Amino acid sequence: MPGSEQEEFPRSSKKYYIIKKILSLLKWISTNKKLARWASAITGSYYLVLDIWSDKLAFIKDYPKLHQILFWICLLLSLGILVIRTYYEDRRDNDTKLALNFLTDFIGTVGYIVEAKINRFRKKFVSLKPKSNKFNQITQPDDQLEIIAHSFCEFLKKSFGFEDHQINITILKRKDSASKWNYCFKYQKNWEYTDPSKILPKKIETVEAIKRGEYVFYPDKMQAAQKGKYFLSDRDIRRRTGSAFLFPIKIQGNNCLFEYLICIITYGKQFCEETDEPSVQASKAILREICRRFELELCLKAIKEYN
Repeated sequence: MPGSEQEEFPRSSKKYYIIKKILSLLKWISTNKKLARWASAITGSYYLVLDIWSDKLAFIKDYPKLHQILFWICLLLSLGILVIRTYYEDRRDNDTKLALNFLTDFIGTVGYIVEAKINRFRKKFVSLKPKSNKFNQITQPDDQLEIIAHSFCEFLKKSFGFEDHQINITILKRKDSASKWNYCFKYQKNWEYTDPSKILPKKIETVEAIKRGEYVFYPDKMQAAQKGKYFLSDRDIRRRTGSAFLFPIKIQGNNCLFEYLICIITYGKQFCEETDEPSVQASKAILREICRRFELELCLKAIKEYN
């Protein structure tokens, strides 16, 4: 959640949304079967009438220039719809193949995370002594957080086509509701980060679901900010488009509360389009499962730090 406070939504992003609306319209054309059927029926019927009764019907015979224009409009529209539908159908076929590879890569990533933890346990087991504090020696949540974050980012780069500078994962923490938020993990180590106490309260106030303890996913964080659902940081505004996934965690103990907020933010590229519901649901499922891996380590971290 890097960057400094900034509430104004960038006006220059209007061109970006116009392009997105055009792309959404093209996708709607490609998936609307009724439109394709009606376009074919109307165009075919019109051409049939021109061919058979063009020299008999007054409304055709008396207006040759008008029907010449209509002829070309119908032809171009038909060809346009055909090209758009063919393009998107090819993309959908390709997406099915990609989905299989995507699932395989995700299973491999989770498997690697588990394997890394098992191997670390095995190595630590050799050095354990009967009366030693086995929990403290074996449990190293900070090391595991690094492994999870790096494994996940490699998965995102391979499966979603992100570059490393387009992804950041931060985890914020506070020990009770009266204390300040602090970073307990940063994936991008070289980036400059604003004091979370300056930006996080506004982000949490904006995102109502976070206050209720629910995770949120904004495929287009800029559009979410425009609707007042998300608070943009300086880096969000500077890098324009991107997605945001926020996953809150509360660990309640005796007279003690640990709160964490996992933030997976992308810059310059989205996980998916907000209008593509299957992709939105798939992205949410993947991001949620990754955060559950983080949650396990954060629970262990809270146990170790509880005193």
